[in-house]
Amino acid sequence: MKLIGIRTPKPRKYSYKPIYYDPVKEDRENRFKESGFSDNQVGSELRMRMRLRMNRKKLDERIRKRARMMSILFTVLLLLLIIYYIFF
Repeated sequence: MKLIGIRTPKPRKYSYKPIYYDPVKEDRENRFKESGFSDNQVGSELRMRMRLRMNRKKLDERIRKRARMMSILFTVLLLLLIIYYIFF
């Protein structure tokens, strides 16, 4: 049964946000500030290095694929030669 005009309070919410101290991160941030680079310069350099690394990986992958195909082709030709000498 509900009484008119009496309101029950809602429970409070617990909102604790822990704060962690990371000396390594703080040291890195201090060195970054002292270096004089802006965020934009560092970001563009990082993007450029990442792009070069990705291009190098693609090139290495192409070279590996080509080498793999050449070895398969060589193996098939060798097998055909062996079969030819056996039967003819």
